[in-house]
Amino acid sequence: MYVRVHNVTKPEPAVDSYSLQKQAYLSSEQGEEDIRFYGEAATQMVEQHIDQSLITRQLKMSVARDLQPSRTNPPFGPAPGRSLAGWNRLGIRADDFILLRGPVQSVEKVELVGWDGNASTLVQGTDYYLSLATSAARVRLTRLINWLTCSHLEVTYTAGYGPEPSDVPADIRQAIRLMATHFNEHRGDTADEFPPAYGRLLSQYRSF
Repeated sequence: MYVRVHNVTKPEPAVDSYSLQKQAYLSSEQGEEDIRFYGEAATQMVEQHIDQSLITRQLKMSVARDLQPSRTNPPFGPAPGRSLAGWNRLGIRADDFILLRGPVQSVEKVELVGWDGNASTLVQGTDYYLSLATSAARVRLTRLINWLTCSHLEVTYTAGYGPEPSDVPADIRQAIRLMATHFNEHRGDTADEFPPAYGRLLSQYRSF
């Protein structure tokens, strides 16, 4: 499986500039643009580390099959009893997809895009079922995808803890401040060692 997730709306820093100045020990002599840069860089680092979206945004996930059809790898999904490499990353079934970079708040649209570029919108409850109750939100199709006629599956959804930095858990925000301070203090350095507390603050949020 080939999976691509990209932001439809621009992500915002999960800590405000005043908080960075006061608690991350960034100098007040630094310009607003520099402080925001450290906040954005640290937020991006943390999001990649825990594979989550912090400030609410809209995302689009595209799923395409990267395997050629064969007798043991038919176009309608894996053969009975076979487990194909790459499928477990998305879910336990061939028609079951985990939405990455949660926490997912809502799903706006699920589409099947043909090789001609035309998209058909799927109907919840008829073509797919949605589960947001678990820590990993899932879209489960009611039928397997015919990869001979379908280029990819595309899901548009909203994810994040909330629209404001205060909606993000405090320990995640503290990890962002630590990284912003680290970036500021090690400008131009090539060392990739992170503050010891950074990993401990984020350990409970990693799902892999």
